[in-house]
Amino acid sequence: MRAREIVAQAERGAARSLFEVSIFAGVRWDSNANGVTPAGTVPIYTPVQGGFLVLPTQLPATGQESWSSILGARAYHRYDLELQREAAWETNASVFDQRFASIPRGYDLSVATLDTGPRIGVAEVGENGLLSLRPAVRLGWIGYADSTYSWQYGAGLTAELRLPPRWTLELTGTLGFGNYLNSDFRPTARLYTGSEMILNASVGYAITPTTRVTGSVSYFEGDARVDYYARSGFGGFLGLQSAIPIGDYTIGASARFGVRQARYQAPDPTLDPFTKRQDTRWEGGATLVFPVSRSIAITVEYDAFDQRSNYEIYRFDNHAFMAGVRLSL
Repeated sequence: MRAREIVAQAERGAARSLFEVSIFAGVRWDSNANGVTPAGTVPIYTPVQGGFLVLPTQLPATGQESWSSILGARAYHRYDLELQREAAWETNASVFDQRFASIPRGYDLSVATLDTGPRIGVAEVGENGLLSLRPAVRLGWIGYADSTYSWQYGAGLTAELRLPPRWTLELTGTLGFGNYLNSDFRPTARLYTGSEMILNASVGYAITPTTRVTGSVSYFEGDARVDYYARSGFGGFLGLQSAIPIGDYTIGASARFGVRQARYQAPDPTLDPFTKRQDTRWEGGATLVFPVSRSIAITVEYDAFDQRSNYEIYRFDNHAFMAGVRLSL
């Protein structure tokens, strides 16, 4: 049986056209599903009075917990261009849908992404290393409660340097445009519309054949229709992936930790006309994967974040647990 699986994998890898699909279905629990600040009141600046008026948020003092259903799918297609060096046209697509059980439907989230472009080896480095470039066009859609929240359009270039057996270095730059739409639930979303830019550099190191550590740093800028929504900031993440053998059984495990910062160009005249908003978001999580068969696995995941802000209304945190089944085709 094992020999037949190895032969089948080798045949798939040698095929000119490779198509892979992964489907996930599960449940998730969030401690603060509606993203509520712990403050029961928020200071609102009133120009007429020339000062701050403390108003209730009309939200609970703590976030509302909720269960939700999770459905997701990823697809990858690779078509070998049969050039002298490595060259293939790669396409990635994903969809994600989350439906909450006990908070308003305006929080139900749907996301779809697509990117496509060639990956071409441009230079051999050292004995077995390869430098490749991948220009790609990107499209994204975000929806809340089945209504469009934003369209994301863009194009980018990725430079990847592989130095077997241990090192992988990658640099990606993306330029795009975010088109946001107002709704009754989010009446000011349109003001975030504008150009967007992301730079990301990452490095991966294989400690052993089954254990790998990755690190990345990023910078982003997002323009907007009003300067107090235009933002920029840096981020950094560290991750560890490994396979843990237990007798003849192997569990997949990963952990991640990072921080992102957003600085806004101008003060929000409604909340505080004298101070520019600054957010810092700490994130972390861990995942365990329990294989059931070659194509089916049970996944258990924990995620958490803590967002700090000098604007009280944007301070909140969340803890989440998720479990589900992943099918790989």
